[in-house]
Amino acid sequence: MSLPAPVTPLARMTPAAVHEYLSGLSDGARRALVVRSPGLVGRLDGAPAELRFAANRRLLRAGPYRDWPGNYLLYDPAGRAVLVVGDLPRADRIAVLVPGSDTRLADFHTGLGGLAHRAPAVQATTLYGAARAADPDARVAVLAWLGYRTPRGLAVEVARGRLAAAGADALLRLVAGLVVLRPDAALTLLGHSYGSVVIGRAAAYLPDQVRDIAVYGSPGMGVPDVARLRTGARVWAARADGDWIRWVPGVRVLGFGHGRQPTRARFGARPFATAGVADHDHYLAPGTGSLADLAGIVVGCPPGVRPRDAPAPAGTDRGPMRRAGVSGQGGEVIDVEHLTKRFGRTTAVDDLTFSVLPGRVTGFLGPNGAGKSTTLRLVLGLNEPTAGRATVGGRPFRSHPRGLRHVGALLDAGDVHGGRSALAHLSALAVANRIPPRRVHEVLDEVGLSAAARRRIGGFSLGMKQRLGIAAALLGDPPVLMFDEPLNGLDPEGVLWVRTLFRRLAREGRTVFVSSHLMTEMEHTADHLVVIGRGRLIADESLAAFAARGGGLRVTVDTPDPATLTAALDAAGGTVRPAADGTLTVTGLTAARIGEVALAHRVSLSQLTARSGSLEEAFLDQTADRAEYLAGAGR
Repeated sequence: MSLPAPVTPLARMTPAAVHEYLSGLSDGARRALVVRSPGLVGRLDGAPAELRFAANRRLLRAGPYRDWPGNYLLYDPAGRAVLVVGDLPRADRIAVLVPGSDTRLADFHTGLGGLAHRAPAVQATTLYGAARAADPDARVAVLAWLGYRTPRGLAVEVARGRLAAAGADALLRLVAGLVVLRPDAALTLLGHSYGSVVIGRAAAYLPDQVRDIAVYGSPGMGVPDVARLRTGARVWAARADGDWIRWVPGVRVLGFGHGRQPTRARFGARPFATAGVADHDHYLAPGTGSLADLAGIVVGCPPGVRPRDAPAPAGTDRGPMRRAGVSGQGGEVIDVEHLTKRFGRTTAVDDLTFSVLPGRVTGFLGPNGAGKSTTLRLVLGLNEPTAGRATVGGRPFRSHPRGLRHVGALLDAGDVHGGRSALAHLSALAVANRIPPRRVHEVLDEVGLSAAARRRIGGFSLGMKQRLGIAAALLGDPPVLMFDEPLNGLDPEGVLWVRTLFRRLAREGRTVFVSSHLMTEMEHTADHLVVIGRGRLIADESLAAFAARGGGLRVTVDTPDPATLTAALDAAGGTVRPAADGTLTVTGLTAARIGEVALAHRVSLSQLTARSGSLEEAFLDQTADRAEYLAGAGR
């Protein structure tokens, strides 16, 4: 059977082009292509999964691993393989396991030294089972991806990034192919050991469908902190106490080393459990806390957004707040319905409607003056609305008899009596709200003010006053917590402490509502966003969804013929904006697609650089009037 020849050789096509070409062939033509060129079809990212499965089965039957079970997106006897566990063609949750050093094709199913728990195929099967147990209704697929040459032993290559760079290119192509096959699926990348270095190299270029990155036993990701990864995905990290990787220096000097380990507080990754993990190779062993948490991440129920009726995985450390006697009671919904507030001729809040749910950190975002503080005061009954209403647990806050035991709030850290001590201030609040005195000392210890408990508040720094305000909010062990600009005045260590605290509170099932104008910080803290400008609602959606609508992949292009290229990219479905330096910023198209369009129109390029957009850029993209971002009327 003769096949229509593609304009570009299949091996050089983008995954999207591969998918488009193969979709245009008849079933018979595709079968003929598999028979004629199984080695080509079996490695074509973007090709239908069933087609690649068939091609790689033919290759396996002809080689030494003919008895390997399962379906393979890739089999290359030179040393690469990708096993699929689950129904990939119908999956809405896809996990990709990226292995570390000393992973060889011969050990893909048996594990190095015959240790099954080190085998990528076994790990993928175990994670798939745990994910299905975590959510039986989820359509899950787990890929054991040996798509790059891994370093051997403790050779020099382990400390360098050369193999990781090559691996990142292969990983990005795999992910691009998965997005073509399942555009609505949520992807999770999981990197063990050197595999985390590979993911770190790829992070800035990942599509928005990659919602989570989880690394474990990681020597570093090539950057000093999460922000430098330039990804919209949530980043998780764990390291067991018995993992030898802790002795690896977290440095990068003269091309050697991979930077700060992602479990360090200053890195800013979200933690997950390691209970039961015996050593460097047991993070996916049955019965471990890490397996339970990683399965939760894969199915969209990670530790920081765990539903309040879902038990935490065994061994999860609840942190200092649990030891301080926090009950972990379930939160209640904050409902804002058509809320409006006018001060004279000025409209500070304009017909706002949204809900804040328990079990996650909801960021309340907008520039200074957007109306965030006024909205919080309306929720707490400190101002009367002009129209609409706000309720907590279905009733106005002022009708709740429990006060601080129901809702804890920090609105203005400076609004305290400067002549009182921290101990006296909190003790007065405890007495007024019938809170046991022991809670005063517990929350002082939690916020790190025990040593300053008897000092006058007037001598506190702004950061210390912020900590005191947070202590007051926690005093009644409330199910609902609201914070207005809680990071003001805090040093980097304090910011990380607050970030960790908020995640723990949400993990316990509480309702956590955090107002901030620091959009970059909310990228690392919030799970859900309510975004406003000039008192009006702009977005009420998950962090990933908000970023994807406008702050996804951006490509900077420099060309001597911007007019021709702009017209061509517009016709191809991209959005082009000229930058002040003469370059073009393109969204809606990948760098590879832009290169193809430029080649087709004979336009030369001198720069083609892809990066992920920030949350702030997403805000600007979704606000037609840039004045929305400026200070408005609200307080």
